[in-house]
Amino acid sequence: MEGRMELGVFGELADGEVVTIHHDRDAVRSAVVPNWAPVLDFQLADVHGDACDALFVTSNRVPYGKVREIRGGLEAVVTSSSPDFDGVNGMWSIKYRPEDDFDSFLAVAFVSETKLMYLGGGELEDISEASGFDTEERAIVVGAVHMPGFLVQIHRRAVVVAHPIVPAESVGAPEATRWRAPLNTSIAAAGVIGNFVVIALSPINTLYLLGLVPGTYG
Repeated sequence: MEGRMELGVFGELADGEVVTIHHDRDAVRSAVVPNWAPVLDFQLADVHGDACDALFVTSNRVPYGKVREIRGGLEAVVTSSSPDFDGVNGMWSIKYRPEDDFDSFLAVAFVSETKLMYLGGGELEDISEASGFDTEERAIVVGAVHMPGFLVQIHRRAVVVAHPIVPAESVGAPEATRWRAPLNTSIAAAGVIGNFVVIALSPINTLYLLGLVPGTYG
């Protein structure tokens, strides 16, 4: 066979590909055909500071899970994706300061871990190791308190209040403090509003209201 031919390869829950096959060398991927299904979660965030929200979505299934950024413009849609997000089941966009006009963090929860991404310069940067979070635990909720740079991760075992180290603060170690669920209980549901955390404990069916006092955590 001489010349080349194009082969389309498509899956139900992943991106498709157009593969170019040459008679005298290895086949190469020449194009990607996006498939966003299924969308499991999404967040709006003005990460570019242009008063135009970008849409971040978690899509596809293992082993092709991705976090995608979708931006709309005049007759244009710009998409980008970050691989290695297999099994994403939750996502939260968070401001660095309450008064900020745009979000600085994107937290992503998996079945058995949590990742924290920094939205700097319109790019996603993984800062999980500098987050102060319990990254080996799946987050139920991730939010912010009314102190610049402090975030709250709530998982089934504890409430974590942390000050991640962002790239602009590349020195030092992340600060973190924890409130742990009582023995033989776990956190089944939770919410963060202002400097308060509401949690529901299982199996004792009890609600806790935790107040986060500025200056006492970290």
